[in-house]
Amino acid sequence: MVKNLRGWGLMLVLLSAGCAQKPSPPPPPPPVAAEPTPAPAFVHHVEWRGQTLGAIARWYTGKSDNWKKLAKPVNPDLERCCSTLRVGRDVVIPRELLVRTDPMPKPKPKPAVKPGAGASAEAKATTEEPEAEAGAEAPAVVSEAPGTAAASSTTVSASAPASGSEKYKGTTWNVVDGVAYPGEGNTVEVALSSKPFDRKEFAKDGKLDSFDIMHHRMDTNANTITLKIENDGSMNCMDFLLESGGGSSCGSSQKEGLKLSKRSASTIAGSFALQDAEEKIDVSFDLPITRSVKRAGSSLPPGGGDPGKAVIANFAAMRSGDLEKMKAVAAPDKRQEMESAKMPESDQQAMLEFMKSMAPTDVKILGGAIDGDTALVDYQGKRAGQPTKGTAEVKRVDGKWYMMSDTSK
Repeated sequence: MVKNLRGWGLMLVLLSAGCAQKPSPPPPPPPVAAEPTPAPAFVHHVEWRGQTLGAIARWYTGKSDNWKKLAKPVNPDLERCCSTLRVGRDVVIPRELLVRTDPMPKPKPKPAVKPGAGASAEAKATTEEPEAEAGAEAPAVVSEAPGTAAASSTTVSASAPASGSEKYKGTTWNVVDGVAYPGEGNTVEVALSSKPFDRKEFAKDGKLDSFDIMHHRMDTNANTITLKIENDGSMNCMDFLLESGGGSSCGSSQKEGLKLSKRSASTIAGSFALQDAEEKIDVSFDLPITRSVKRAGSSLPPGGGDPGKAVIANFAAMRSGDLEKMKAVAAPDKRQEMESAKMPESDQQAMLEFMKSMAPTDVKILGGAIDGDTALVDYQGKRAGQPTKGTAEVKRVDGKWYMMSDTSK
């Protein structure tokens, strides 16, 4: 959400140009065009609890690790990836980092799930595929540990064992689900949660990483800890996203509390314990190390079928700079927001020019997957003259497909 744009999620770009003054005789030399004033940075407005700098970086720039580029000096008071940000504050994002400008989705409340029951229910929802609409079943993908040969083909369709209890930073909860995935360098990250993970969300970009854990917290208000385990089996730091806040904890207590019983190219198992006067963590896990996640549903036909056509049409409307064409390809709820939004004509024109500049050209559909009324469309093209790839989420509403969001790589 960007302030005062009522859901447009787009930065108002105000362009200005100076005018050359005409000197007194003799006649002046030919006028020299003034350089345009640089467009201001994009600003994200924090409107609900649970948002972190890492999540914001991943949503708008495509990489959660870009939080480092959003910290000092861009946002002088921000220094950590995973600390929960104060509601009402603004986060400045340099324009050169942007890959998308639609607002971050607001967390949706989900029904409570009894410990131990929700994980299997979620697994069932993920593995039960709808009737294929087009093409063959999407191919399986490979899960592998960092720096090793590929493990056997796998998906993350069932919850692997993870259990235990935690009393940490004023929050008490039980572990009901866990996942493991490659982190930075040769580390493996083990994420443990108080609520079941949504594997379909993981599959949107085809991989499992720290952004999925942050998004899980935003969507479900789950408590999570992430153990960052080095290649030699040691651990120095643990990230936490809790009701009471988020952050990282590093030190000897973390290193001493980890006990691994198994570490291979495809699996990591062990326990972690920490206890002092006020805090206690006692958890265990036996998890596959997963890098890639199979998308649910079936592969799209060549060219992307109707979902692919919706993506092509959306980008074409953006490149036109024509508001009516953009309304024509917008989903009904988005169209209503666009029609109800009121802004000065000059601001509206600047916004349209910004959208035009963000739309890729020479777009080619690479493939994707369809699952009921939702499709993920992979594409390639050029943005600002540079090659780009991305994935668009497309949904079917009343029989027609609409592009809902786009994440560029």
